[in-house]
Amino acid sequence: MSVRAAPGRLLERERELAEVERLLDRVHRGAGELLVVESPAGAGKTRLIEAVAEAAGERAACVLSATASELERDLAFGVVRSLFGPVLARSTAARRRSLLSGAAGLAAAVVAPHRSGPELSAADPASVLHGLFWLTSNLAEHGPLVLAIDDAHWADRPSLRFAAYLARRLDGLGVLLAVAARPREPGGEEQLLSALIDDPRANVVRLAPLSQAAVGTLVSGRLPGAADERFCAACHAASGGNPFLVGELLSALASDGVAPVAANAERIGELGSSSVARAVLARLTRIGREAIDLAQAVAVLGGRAELRHAAALCGLEGPAAARAADALASIEVLAPTRPLTFVHPLVQNAVYDSIAPGARSLMHAAAARRLADEATAPDRVAAHLLKAERTGDPWVVQALADAAVEATARGSPDLAATYLRRALAEPPAVDRRVAVLHELGSVELLARDPVAVDHLAAALAETADADRRAALALLLGRAAVSTGRLADARLLLGAAIEELGEAHPQTTARLEAYRSAPGVWHPKFVGELDERAEGLHALAVRAGAAGRSLLLLLAFRSVFDGGPHDEVLALVEQGLDEGRLVQAESAEAIEVTWAVRTLTFIDELDRADRVVEAMVTDARRRGSVTGYVFATAWRAHIALRRGLVAAAAADARAAVELATEHGLHLLAPHAHAFLAEALIEQGAPDEARRVLTGAELGPMHGTRPESRFLHARAQARLACGERQAAIADLRACQEISESAAGFRNPNVFAWRSTLASALPEDAREDALALVELELDQARRIGQPRAIGVALRARALLSEKHDQIELLELAVATLERGPSRLEQARALVDLGAARRRAGRRADAREPLRRGLDLAAACGASVLAARAREELVAAGARPRRERLSGREALTASERRVALMAADGMSNREIAQALFVTMKTVAMHLTRSYDKLAISGRAELPAALGTVDSLDG
Repeated sequence: MSVRAAPGRLLERERELAEVERLLDRVHRGAGELLVVESPAGAGKTRLIEAVAEAAGERAACVLSATASELERDLAFGVVRSLFGPVLARSTAARRRSLLSGAAGLAAAVVAPHRSGPELSAADPASVLHGLFWLTSNLAEHGPLVLAIDDAHWADRPSLRFAAYLARRLDGLGVLLAVAARPREPGGEEQLLSALIDDPRANVVRLAPLSQAAVGTLVSGRLPGAADERFCAACHAASGGNPFLVGELLSALASDGVAPVAANAERIGELGSSSVARAVLARLTRIGREAIDLAQAVAVLGGRAELRHAAALCGLEGPAAARAADALASIEVLAPTRPLTFVHPLVQNAVYDSIAPGARSLMHAAAARRLADEATAPDRVAAHLLKAERTGDPWVVQALADAAVEATARGSPDLAATYLRRALAEPPAVDRRVAVLHELGSVELLARDPVAVDHLAAALAETADADRRAALALLLGRAAVSTGRLADARLLLGAAIEELGEAHPQTTARLEAYRSAPGVWHPKFVGELDERAEGLHALAVRAGAAGRSLLLLLAFRSVFDGGPHDEVLALVEQGLDEGRLVQAESAEAIEVTWAVRTLTFIDELDRADRVVEAMVTDARRRGSVTGYVFATAWRAHIALRRGLVAAAAADARAAVELATEHGLHLLAPHAHAFLAEALIEQGAPDEARRVLTGAELGPMHGTRPESRFLHARAQARLACGERQAAIADLRACQEISESAAGFRNPNVFAWRSTLASALPEDAREDALALVELELDQARRIGQPRAIGVALRARALLSEKHDQIELLELAVATLERGPSRLEQARALVDLGAARRRAGRRADAREPLRRGLDLAAACGASVLAARAREELVAAGARPRRERLSGREALTASERRVALMAADGMSNREIAQALFVTMKTVAMHLTRSYDKLAISGRAELPAALGTVDSLDG
């Protein structure tokens, strides 16, 4: 039966039903679609969602449905569990294993039954979303899939995050995600719902009120006798054409025996002005106290309850409760089904709001106790405790703590924090308060909430237990550094370090790494770190494996000051401990990124690549989106240093998209800067500027990371012709870098030469002073790349007779380093200088080499300039190749290499944290460029081509 063939059930919804059929047709052809039904309460969105499910079921699609409840908006992935739980429960063990295979296994923490308790480990929220996407994909492999979510305005935050995450990945998935919600519901997740409604892929349906004619049809169906037009018009005016309100109005009229005649039209205004609550309560009053009590119990239990639970809550015996339920069904308050449910959320709200606040609190507390006695899931117990008044009950504190453990294990640390904040407010007993603060700070750290620092600091201040103080101090250090609260790290850890002293070198070394971390980021703390460096190194050596982080911090600090290459490298190698650090700390550990960046800044790019590949391997093994973002961002940085622009752009774009999607804002400025720099080289400065505009700097103001970001923005502004704005950014870089001694390594980034090139002609002396200082610093540290960049900058400010000699020296110097793009720049500048000096024949060789290098790097702007110079020098440069292996983008090449290695599209997509549609698109383009027919020919077509991006 078509959804169109339901006359009388869905009045005046033909257009909406036709849209449903169109979307289902597309899903059956393998498309992915998002349907959002938005309407006020009572307008019929639930019935439309039911029609979607019915029509999909008739087409043999798999339909998974869930209805959110106001009581359950504080359950961890409550809606997601309602969607996927039943299909997994019905599946055989073999099918469950299949559905949860591969990356989908990361979703098991949410959808698979597991025990609660302190032994549960925390799940990464980003990884859980990744796993749920692949669970959806695995289900869709067996045929069209419909996920229908009603009352999404009451859905829990994690479930809505998943819905938004899935919506962005529906293309080519064969899934219809249908979401129904009220607009601007108080207390709802407005921002997350807006992300769905405003998604450009969304098919948004807004239900209009019924016409007067449709209301007349309803009147004729509910009231005896012929319906007068004036009477129907009055019903329409009183209800506003809202289908549910029409029904409530007609129920009241029928109960009072009002005939649908013209003479009774005036009575409708009086009845219609009554709220739903008054109408419902009036019906309840007529059938007695027991029915009222049962209805209120069901409302407190969330609008969906087992009869025995509702009966126990309101003190009714079984037979009396059953009779009350039947009576409530007869007056259309409850549906005539089990479990007990209200006929409409508006009716539930009316009953719930009729309970006095004090009585309501007591009922929620009683419900929590009863559910706990039956070993109900801890979060369902906690949902009631959140609505109960605070009484200082130790049992409540423990129940909320248990719910927090389970929420954390399900990848919902933000909801775990909600439970623990309520536990803290109960309040807990004095001897339990420290434990609650400890647990709260821990989950806030997982949620990347800076307030974790405050709660962990409070716990540290309130406990005298030595072991707990050590554990708290370590967490506090991690929280302060990872959330950017650098000054707090210094101040809060000092007492703990002094207390532990030399008797506990392992713990002290780890704490010192956190306390000293501000010295590598903020100019204000550099001097303090330098004064203590010798003692810190001795402590790191004494601490053994626990000193790895401190060694890497010292290496990171030394590289900014241009420390001797071999000494810095030795520190990094000791800190990495032959790869044991990555295994012990994971890919997202900040210490690992210190190692990668230090190796990059001393031009040990092969070593840096090996660490990054270990990070990628670790992230893929654990399904860690966060780890993969860290790895791809720093891999982009390494690619930029090599001059592999396309590879850098591909990795940086992937890092930006994933970081933005998962709220990894502390890393985002780095990834945005890397992407912008690559885009500038590719001739897209406007896009680079937009990318940087979208970055969130957070707590990085006045730090080295901000100066790095400002340098990238200045380059974008220069490329867009905004010279004054670029100079302002570079002057801000200068202020940060020169505000303290110790930031003297131009191989980190050469802001002075960039500023010198931006200054106007009348500031030439200032420009020369900047470049001379940069050149002196570069020569002091001895890095060929830094020296070559400074020599090139100095040459461009020199007179013609000196320019060629300096550029020849720059080219020779850069050839000893790993940066092919910087070599290409110097070669093109050298060729151009020789041509301007009348040495056209001598100009061609460096210009050809510069062109070849620029093209190989993917630096299209520089390559175009090299071609222009070659033509001016009398040469005929070859055309750029537009097909074959060289034409593959970095992303296409990575996917093609993985496919050539025998990986399936699904395996590639899971490894790269993208969709199979993305993989298929890259492969299709690769086949076209390589002039082959399919993946079987990839190994031969790719040959021994180097993987530019790993």
